[in-house]
Amino acid sequence: MNHLKTNYSLSFILCLTAVALFSTSCMKSKEDRMKEMLGLSQNQLSSNPAAIADKNPTFENETAAGLSFGQANQNDKALVYFERALQHNPNSAIAQNNMCSTYNSLQEWDKAQTYCEKALKITPDFQLAKNNLKFSIDKKAQVAKNIAALKSKAEAAPAAERRGLLVDLGYEYYKVHNLDDAVKSWKKIEKKSDEVTVRALNNLGTAYIIMKKYDLAATQLNEAAKLDPKNQLVQNNLAWLKKESAAH
Repeated sequence: MNHLKTNYSLSFILCLTAVALFSTSCMKSKEDRMKEMLGLSQNQLSSNPAAIADKNPTFENETAAGLSFGQANQNDKALVYFERALQHNPNSAIAQNNMCSTYNSLQEWDKAQTYCEKALKITPDFQLAKNNLKFSIDKKAQVAKNIAALKSKAEAAPAAERRGLLVDLGYEYYKVHNLDDAVKSWKKIEKKSDEVTVRALNNLGTAYIIMKKYDLAATQLNEAAKLDPKNQLVQNNLAWLKKESAAH
């Protein structure tokens, strides 16, 4: 679920050989790649990989489960199994690269870079790790470039335009998990009875939920709901807040 509102739409890359250890249509078949690099059995590939790994937590089974979740874009679950695989064999370049690839998918470029560098320290000629490392470095540089451009543009823009630019600037910080600067950007937005204010309040509420500052989240989201009672994203985030605060 996308909890944030921005001023622009995001496009998604459907087929990235550079950031995946195994892809679907972009590379040779999943089964061939797994057999080639991990020696996984057909049973591990065709059955429920997570169930197999939970019952018999070997390196190969944990890796297969992580790959299964990764291909389903369930990257948080993939990390759980890749971390377990890494515990089995911390000297595996494949395990380190799987962590890198998954953090790339989560847009956590610093963590991705760290794991790819570990993979290449183990196996210097590991091309997939080189590709993933380049991807994380390039994306991190692009985000830094976007942030610098938006900051410059916001500083020079008229007040009316600046408010929307600060929404986007906060989102760039949010994408790289810099919640403190994201919050600072959104808090600079002058409040009015308009859509930009609703976006800023909603985004602040989202950030505060992630930061586990539930009272602050409630204040922002309730204010957004008063301004736009029919806003479904705000209502979804209020429900998310209720769930998270109850669990906490």
